[in-house]
Amino acid sequence: MAAGYLPTRNLGGAAAVRAMTLGCGLSLFGSVLGSLPVLAAAARPGGPGTSELLGSLALRFFVVVAGSGAVVLASLAPPRPFLIWVAISYVLFLIADVLYSVREQRSA
Repeated sequence: MAAGYLPTRNLGGAAAVRAMTLGCGLSLFGSVLGSLPVLAAAARPGGPGTSELLGSLALRFFVVVAGSGAVVLASLAPPRPFLIWVAISYVLFLIADVLYSVREQRSA
């Protein structure tokens, strides 16, 4: 968000900054919820399996898509900057989530 604040503000104003914050927050929320199946499976003997890893990605995707739809339909933020920032932050959090999941699977 720090790197995108000035360009977002200059191109879209305060409403676009609010959309950026909302989009990144939604992706963070999806990432946290998506990590729960892997975290729960890591406490078990044998660690997380493929089903937990795929379930984690599916849960994360569902939360972000459903949340994005709700925000756009409720007109809580301008849709264009909101969806752009959801996409950018989703990809960045996806990288972190996959690295975390692989690390947990290897350590088990």
